[in-house]
Amino acid sequence: MLKEYMKIEKIKNMFSLINKYNFEEKKEINNCNQIIHEYLNRTMIFISVYGLEGIRDKVLYCINFIIDQYINDINDDTKYQLRELIIAINAYPLLSKVSVPREIVKDYFEQLKINIRKYGKFYYTDKQIELYSKIYLQKDDIVFSAPTSYGKTHLSIMTIIDMIKDNQIKNVLIIVPTKALINDYKKTINKLNNHTKINVLESPYIHPNFNEKNFFIYTQERTLVAIDYAHMKDKIDIILIDEAQSLADVLNDRTLLLIKTLNYFENTPKIYLAHFVKNIYENVISKLVNSSKTQVSIELNSSDSLVSNNKYIVDITQSNKIIWYDATFATSEKDIRKIKEYNTNKSPLLTDDTYSNAIDIILDRYDCFVKKNEKSIIYIASKSESMKITLKIYNRLEDKEYPKSPRIKALIDHLQNNIHEKFLMLKFIERGVAYHNAYLDSYTKRQLEYIIGSDENYIDKLICTSTIESGVNLSAKNIFVLIKRSLQGNQPEIKYSNLLGRAARISNNTQGNLFYIKMKEKSTKYESEFYKSSEVKEITTTKIKLDDISKETNITYQSFLEDVDINNELKEEFLTNNHFYEDDGVLTNGNIILHKRISNGLDYYIDTNSIIRSEKIIKQLNEATMNKYLNCLGNYDDTKDFIGFLSYCYDWDKTCNTTIRSRMKNTKLIATMITYIVQGRSIKDMVNNRIEKMNKGEYKLYVYTEKNYVKQIENHENNYDENYELFDKDNLEHMNCLIINSLDQSQNLIEFHVKKYIQDFYYRVRKIHGDFLENNNIGNFLEFSAIDEKKIILIENGIIDNFALVEFSKKEYNEFYNDRKINLRGLLDCIEKKYTDESPYYYAISDMLN
Repeated sequence: MLKEYMKIEKIKNMFSLINKYNFEEKKEINNCNQIIHEYLNRTMIFISVYGLEGIRDKVLYCINFIIDQYINDINDDTKYQLRELIIAINAYPLLSKVSVPREIVKDYFEQLKINIRKYGKFYYTDKQIELYSKIYLQKDDIVFSAPTSYGKTHLSIMTIIDMIKDNQIKNVLIIVPTKALINDYKKTINKLNNHTKINVLESPYIHPNFNEKNFFIYTQERTLVAIDYAHMKDKIDIILIDEAQSLADVLNDRTLLLIKTLNYFENTPKIYLAHFVKNIYENVISKLVNSSKTQVSIELNSSDSLVSNNKYIVDITQSNKIIWYDATFATSEKDIRKIKEYNTNKSPLLTDDTYSNAIDIILDRYDCFVKKNEKSIIYIASKSESMKITLKIYNRLEDKEYPKSPRIKALIDHLQNNIHEKFLMLKFIERGVAYHNAYLDSYTKRQLEYIIGSDENYIDKLICTSTIESGVNLSAKNIFVLIKRSLQGNQPEIKYSNLLGRAARISNNTQGNLFYIKMKEKSTKYESEFYKSSEVKEITTTKIKLDDISKETNITYQSFLEDVDINNELKEEFLTNNHFYEDDGVLTNGNIILHKRISNGLDYYIDTNSIIRSEKIIKQLNEATMNKYLNCLGNYDDTKDFIGFLSYCYDWDKTCNTTIRSRMKNTKLIATMITYIVQGRSIKDMVNNRIEKMNKGEYKLYVYTEKNYVKQIENHENNYDENYELFDKDNLEHMNCLIINSLDQSQNLIEFHVKKYIQDFYYRVRKIHGDFLENNNIGNFLEFSAIDEKKIILIENGIIDNFALVEFSKKEYNEFYNDRKINLRGLLDCIEKKYTDESPYYYAISDMLN
């Protein structure tokens, strides 16, 4: 029916209106109401005769365009028609964008039909209502697959809260892929729960009251700790697993921990929320997770979409030319339509050219693609290059002329006082550009996410890496995709689709703009996938070869195979296909030996021999030494001894994989970092401390600015690597290398590597010597990077930023503490009076309340 639909003159007029806006930058106001009114009228007639088959994507595309660009320019009668068309295509959530006076709706039964789909200020589709009912019945395992922005999380939490209110359940476990998402879930729960007293907990090192109503929001690692520490295995009524498509990547360490976690809850109903994939239960979940529950899958297809995108190919491969193509409804390269051709003085982009050259070419005509005051995310799959590109863009811009908002001023204050006054990000922000990657601290990343997703236009260009792929609530009207080689990891097509889904979000705009930058003359895999970005994706588990388990990077998969408590289809299939058999307590195929062992999952990253070694050493510790190690945090000398012991106990020189071995050798730096983190010292303090020690002659610092590496060597040693230069504090590039390295050490080295060994040590001490050695300081440091009780209470109430914890734990704020609850509103008012809303302290609180 598509050809017949597109032949209609009134339909053509609507697409002409869209093209003029998109390509000629002309917004027709005088006759827009008539064009839109006639389009809506003829489309309703067409649907009533022929149905929606083959045309829904075109209809939704026009609806989204009208909502985003003309909703304030059309009259109430036209809005009413728009409302009727939204209903006709089952896109009910869009009704919240279309306000129609009540007197226009005269049909009582029609209004009733709409109202039964409304909950608060939100409207729901048939599939969303089905999901609500399936969760509420809590009899089955539910798999819900839908595109980014469909409202999976919102609807699931809303249903679960209703179940708690109705005394159906008490204890809910939410498993999230990253700690960054814990606060997002906290905010959603606080937003949707108005009356019921519910504890929202994120620390597994507690002994909760399971007779109360509890939300436990944990990563898979934290869940494993809670199973061991709080004995929660049989206490959970329902589990929600976010980003469940990650289960397919079975060679990823954290996926294996998630599989281990879920197999503890065989009899507990589970909700799997996944990106836009099909057959995830049959192809992935059923092979990995044992369950006594019946499975129900609710899988959307493209006809269920609520948002849409303009898709463009920008070809920069030809000499002195940029060619812009429309690929919005294209299924392959042959369907694209040339829009415009621009001249540029840049030479053609060759296969091996860097992103930097591509950005140079794009910036020549950036204003042709992006309308004034629209924000853009520029995706580049490299942390180091994301910062270089930001510098390149900064050098092409001028300082912003209009005033900064309070939030921008607060971010600048934070960067100056808590990160460093020489941090280049400060200069970048002055020109409206920033980067978002894994090096940054949580406050800076969160502020950039708020700014880019709001009406705040001071920062309008954000360069992102894979941080955008992992469920972070980050979106912008325009997304530029630059992929030179490939996305990292397995299931790249799914990650790619998830990335492209960030442009259009109902909460911000219902239609985004996707730009694929063509950097090679020959069509690539990612160009082909770009045309199919809105299609549902196939998903299967990673194919595992026998050679994989002998790689040092896959020690976790070896541990998974050795775990006697794991019995699933994937494991059995691998062992059978590779001819493993049991012989004298081990699994072997004649060449490879796997030691069968009991594991809590938290020691998967440690090989069996290291575990045996560590337990022998820990058994020999006397009580005084154990107490010294368990209470060392905050004291540098004792912490240095403890880190030295861990290095010896777990034989870091031999057992750590080569990518981090050199970093783990610097036990003095690790001890300093841990001490500073516990004391609440800033990154700025850490940077200045490292410079001060170098100036005192305690050691020499060398920097490799290309990779943001910093090497610390003793004074009697020499540097033989020509990539490294002697550190010069007056060199801005050197300073930024040291700042970024210090951020990386505290954010990643401590969090993702050192803490694993502290956690394992703590587990083995209690296992060998008894639970009487339970230590709150260690538990609190592992989960909160703090040991002060006031700071822990603040974190439990949603205040997570280190600088804010230091401030709000002062005595002057005691009046806002009530047992383990903080009067956040009162504290916010106090901070606003003391520091104004231009302080990072203000947003450390308000971000949790809004």
